[in-house]
Amino acid sequence: MKKHFIVLVLFIIGIILFNVLAKESTLLYGFKDNVQEDKIEYVLKTFDDNGLDPVYNDQLRLDVLRGNSRYYKLTNGEWFNLYIYEDAGLMYDDFHSISEDGYGILDVEYEWVSPPHFYLCGNLLIQYIGTNSEVLEILDELGDEITGR
Repeated sequence: MKKHFIVLVLFIIGIILFNVLAKESTLLYGFKDNVQEDKIEYVLKTFDDNGLDPVYNDQLRLDVLRGNSRYYKLTNGEWFNLYIYEDAGLMYDDFHSISEDGYGILDVEYEWVSPPHFYLCGNLLIQYIGTNSEVLEILDELGDEITGR
């Protein structure tokens, strides 16, 4: 009887843990809207806190990935592109389509003017083409670089 009780308790704990982890997993449930906006605000605030004041430019778009893109210019003349994903599966596919050197994306080869850098930050992929050490340090704080070094 005691053995059955222990098995039942462990089973219930397992179900609870699975539900908690599954709800947090972007691969199973996609992204929550507030997580998207929180991450965008976090990225912009991090640049702003470092004196680089990102300014959104809706006139210029460099869409090489399938997420919703937003182009930002920094006060030091550099720029970055945010790709915002509502669908974790699409982000996963785009993430894995980027070649190790960052020059190949979704089976297309690009000739960037500077080394490409792509960072994963929650539901965002951040694209930066450049070598500015200050920008790279900030991006390293924001997420994991997936290519470009």
